[in-house]
Amino acid sequence: MDVLDKTLLTPGAVKSWQELALREAQDSGYGPEQIPDEQAEVQNDGSLLIFCDLPDRRVSMQVPPGEWAWVPES
Repeated sequence: MDVLDKTLLTPGAVKSWQELALREAQDSGYGPEQIPDEQAEVQNDGSLLIFCDLPDRRVSMQVPPGEWAWVPES
């Protein structure tokens, strides 16, 4: 299970990521269906780095601590 599967993002963070990934993919000549699943890493400063690797570059976005949270354990 990826870190991103265990997190909640604000609607604004989700929208920003989707727009960024789509724009970067289109700039590289790829369609939305060619965007790979994103991954995430928690950074030392408490932010969350969301990223995906296109064939020619890495697309990434930093999500500040107040814009994401861990999914509560059930």
